[in-house]
Amino acid sequence: MDEANYWWEQALKYKERAEKTADHKTRAELLELGAICEEVAETIESRAGGG
Repeated sequence: MDEANYWWEQALKYKERAEKTADHKTRAELLELGAICEEVAETIESRAGGG
């Protein structure tokens, strides 16, 4: 689960950076990167299975 946690942390970092930037294009790109990181984390968690 460490891999999924890494991607959750990266998503959070991108979102935090997006909140701090005034440039709309950069903000959109950072939010998109955050969303991609969340998708990766969700995929890793779903493949990990229970147990």
